[in-house]
Amino acid sequence: LMEDYDFPEYEVHTKHHVRLIQEVQELKKKYAAGEIRMDMRLVNFLKDWIINHILTEDRKYGPYLNDKGLN
Repeated sequence: LMEDYDFPEYEVHTKHHVRLIQEVQELKKKYAAGEIRMDMRLVNFLKDWIINHILTEDRKYGPYLNDKGLN
């Protein structure tokens, strides 16, 4: 929808998701290799994503799309 409705921050938003996927894949690789374990670093990473991305960045496109007639 962001792309279909020309959301101005579409490319930046997509790059954030690509970076998240890369970081999660790296964490998964390190966990599988026994290099890291479930600890506060992982919890903080996920918390940061939720707070800084989902609760701020993802909320930006809702009003934009609503203004385009989507509810």
